[in-house]
Amino acid sequence: GNAQSVFLFPAVWFIVVFTFFSIMSGKRSGYILPLYPAASLFVGWFLDSFISSALDKRFKRTGYLPFQIAYGILILTGIVLPVWVYYHYHAFFVPVLSMSIIIICGQIISFRFLFSAKPAKALASSFIVFLITVMLGTQIIIPLINEYKSARPFCEGINKIVGTESKLAFFNFFRSVYLFYTGKKSIEVINDMEKLNDYLNADERVYLLLKEESLESVKKSVNAEVYTLLKDTIGHRTIILISNKPKISQAD
Repeated sequence: GNAQSVFLFPAVWFIVVFTFFSIMSGKRSGYILPLYPAASLFVGWFLDSFISSALDKRFKRTGYLPFQIAYGILILTGIVLPVWVYYHYHAFFVPVLSMSIIIICGQIISFRFLFSAKPAKALASSFIVFLITVMLGTQIIIPLINEYKSARPFCEGINKIVGTESKLAFFNFFRSVYLFYTGKKSIEVINDMEKLNDYLNADERVYLLLKEESLESVKKSVNAEVYTLLKDTIGHRTIILISNKPKISQAD
């Protein structure tokens, strides 16, 4: 009776909102924000039950398992992540390493509290580690990633060359951030070599954005001379701006 009444309200709340927005075709992450309070009630109930049952011998055999698995995964992540970052995104290595050390130390402390049957302290230490990593991430790592992956300088260069009237298209990829930074309402996406051939053989000057690895196949497959006007590495991807006509000076 009492357990059912505790569950009923947040369960109905969660299921109705989740089902309604799952059925809707136009989904946005902001629409499911009302789910968070219902989910937090479930989490609060679970943590309260965990702390109150923590000293029960039968509960200790299985009830601790989800936390032990979670702490183990976090420790493993803290070890593997900086190694992966070192080889793939070396510029982020020092901040990621410092975050990983905090995660590993925090979860080891949480493990010790758990084995000492002090679940409240284990959860508190995990929460503190979570807060520290979120603060480190938002203040240090996310600004670094934005600087590293930002398409803004490249798009500013595109605008200087292309202007507002000339035709611009993507070939075999699309990122909405280019729309935002170039200020264009739409940019055509071409995925077909035949359409690309027609596009680049136009009498008017046209421009094309493509990944560096696509350039050679485009040159071989298209019956038109193409000219590389701009090139930049955004994150791990090198993007090139080409045209069917040579670069013109600003005076023209």
